[in-house]
Amino acid sequence: MPILGELSYGLVATVFALSIAYLSRLSIFRFRKAWLSFASGIISITRTKLNPFIYLFRGADMIHEGYLKSNGEPFIINTPGKKNVMVTSRQHIREINAAPNHILSLHAVAKDFLQPKYTMHGFVWKDQRGIEGVGFLVTKCNAIVFFGPELSNNQVFLDAALSFPQDCFIAAEILRILPSRIASIFAWCATRRYRSSTTLYNFLIEVVRRRLDQNETCGSEKASDGIQWLIDTSPKRANWTAERLVGEIMAIWYGSVHTLSIATTYALLDLYSHPEYIEPLREEVEGPSFAEFARDSQGLPLLDSFLKESARLSAFESTGIRREVLQPFTISGGLSLAPGDWICVPHRSMMRDPANFADPLTFNAFRSVGEAVNRDSASANTTTKTGLTDSSDSWLVWGAGRILCPGRFYATVVLKLVVAHLITEYDIVLPESKTARSMQWRSAVIPKPSVVLLVRPKTKTKT
Repeated sequence: MPILGELSYGLVATVFALSIAYLSRLSIFRFRKAWLSFASGIISITRTKLNPFIYLFRGADMIHEGYLKSNGEPFIINTPGKKNVMVTSRQHIREINAAPNHILSLHAVAKDFLQPKYTMHGFVWKDQRGIEGVGFLVTKCNAIVFFGPELSNNQVFLDAALSFPQDCFIAAEILRILPSRIASIFAWCATRRYRSSTTLYNFLIEVVRRRLDQNETCGSEKASDGIQWLIDTSPKRANWTAERLVGEIMAIWYGSVHTLSIATTYALLDLYSHPEYIEPLREEVEGPSFAEFARDSQGLPLLDSFLKESARLSAFESTGIRREVLQPFTISGGLSLAPGDWICVPHRSMMRDPANFADPLTFNAFRSVGEAVNRDSASANTTTKTGLTDSSDSWLVWGAGRILCPGRFYATVVLKLVVAHLITEYDIVLPESKTARSMQWRSAVIPKPSVVLLVRPKTKTKT
């Protein structure tokens, strides 16, 4: 009996201890589960709050990740202060194009991008233009063509014209990101009191006022440059002032230098990253096709195809057809957008989609010319499929529908002239790089300032 008593007490103690251990583990498990749930919620909230700011440094990646997950449906990318709704279907793109300017505005997007009130000497834009607008043109990037010999030969003016796009970009980003109370001060300091825009404005206002006076004088010979073109094509009913015309000129100059310089940089990086294309392109440029191009800007199908492939695979802007919502807008499918939201098309991702392009991540410089092309010889019969300046449902580089970039023809000519000149007059090497040659800012992928090309003039053979 004593032995049984001791066993009974021992058994009870063991069961009690095991029960306590089990309950303890159960409590720990429940506590751990509750803690993990709590921590997960905190991480989710933090990520939601931080994502708009992470977007500043990896926006292109976030857009592409959203595109891959969207399965063709609209998806949302939150940016600092803005909600961007991304659409990819033909129907939604048609709806964007069909919407009137007082509901979806391209002009309001540009106004937000450039902050012209501060960066363009007080130039005040409305959120919409209607029939009055001439838009932003990728146009005369060459100072002689754009500003004429009078200004292009002035070094002070040229220095300001070259600095202005970068100063404008820096100031606009500061104004978009920082609180309004301090943003203007920081932007003022970062641009050295808006030195370049003030210099540009002061030179241009004098020329524009003189040109307007000359227009009223019968028989005066007109200049042949971008300034005069804008004066002549400005809406007559609106009676633009000299100040308004200067603001338009500064905006167009920003667009021409900013976009065209980046596109040219990527074209050169793509060319010298794939040196096997240099010789066939050189043969084409030195052959009879260049005479056709010089005559009417047509011809050079291999070079056109190469530049189109560079624009496709090295697109520096992830989104296009951007519009800001001015009035409540609902797209088919029921998704509603509020005033202030942006609706965009992630065309960079669409151009990397196998549904739109075969083997999309491979750089195939001649994919846009006919099958008869011989990659090793420009003398082959080349039938162009689609050109760089074309537009289609899968080629949205220039926009779509009723708002296509009218400066695309000039931009294409400049790109071809630059590449043609370099491959015929210089030997160029792109040094190997152990790091990426580009970086992200918002939705853009831009070349790093550290990227260099080693350039030397070709040795001319004496005859």
